[in-house]
Formats: sequence, C-alpha cells, structure tokens
Amino acid sequence: MLNGWSCIENRVVFLLKLIFNKEYKKQLIELFILELNIDKLIIIVLISFFCFNKKKMKVVILAGGYGTRLAEETKIKPKPLVKIGGKPIIWHIIKIYHHYGIKDFVICLGYKGNILKKELNKLNSNKVWNIKYVYTGLKTMTGGRIKRVKKFIDNDKYFCLSYGDGLSDVNINKLIKFHI
Repeated sequence: MLNGWSCIENRVVFLLKLIFNKEYKKQLIELFILELNIDKLIIIVLISFFCFNKKKMKVVILAGGYGTRLAEETKIKPKPLVKIGGKPIIWHIIKIYHHYGIKDFVICLGYKGNILKKELNKLNSNKVWNIKYVYTGLKTMTGGRIKRVKKFIDNDKYFCLSYGDGLSDVNINKLIKFHI
C-alpha cells in the first residue's frame, strides 16, 4: 500500500501548487486521486499541509459529496453528519484539529450543505471554532472545491485539507514537523 508514496505525494503537492499559482489560474486542474486506488487515510495524510503558526492556520474540509456508498444514511443528511458515538463525523474531525490548537475552518459545502451548516452551527453554538461555509457546487470535484475556497486561504502559506468523512488517529504536531 505504501509503494509509490513519494510519487503520489509529489503529484498532489504539484497540483495544489498549480491550483494556487496565479500563472495557471486559467488552467483547469483536478486531482486524480481516485484512480490511484489508495487507502483514504493515506490520501488525507498526503494532502494535508500545515503552517508554522497553528493558531492562524485554517483547515479546509471537503464536505460536499453525495455519499452514495452510505445511501441509506445520506438520503436525509450529508455523509459528514453520519454519527459515530453519538456525534457527527465532521464534529470528530474538528475536535481533533481543535485539540492541536487549530480552530479556523473552511467547510466546502455541496450536497445537502444547508443541513450540514445548520447542524454545525448548533454544535458550535458557543463559537469555539471559527467556521466559514463556502458553497462549492453539487458535482464539483476535489480540485475544483479547493480552487473555489482559494480566496479564504490565499494569505496563508499552508493549510490543512481533510475529507469530511474520514477519521484517523494522527498526531497533528508530528505531521506538522514532518511537512515543514
């Protein structure tokens, strides 16, 4: 499963640099991660980028997909709202980042985005997290969603990127040291 790790990491880094490079702003960029047949956890690690100052860092969470593999759950709610241990998946993701001092989030909305926004606002009623919701389209692919939130992370040298439906036991501090 780890074969080609550097090759894939370099490809993702290259594509993200292209997306945010003004010279290439007219060029359509998409991340072709699905064709690589890699475990989602590895993809999350590969496309996570961290900055030196975690307090100012933002986390972009991709939460706009249809969630077709969980159709019985996602007919009424988006996949990031599927509950694990009584709380939505996206709540767990945000709590993990918050545990490591990161509290600024940009949520890429799409399918049933209004429901996701409403539920997250309830969970964040005491305003512990700074959440910016951006509607990125119903059928927009990963690279397109990242491109659409560019203006909300443009001044940041680094940012985190996570799927809204994947949980893992990752030490964020160690990942920061590794990538920086």
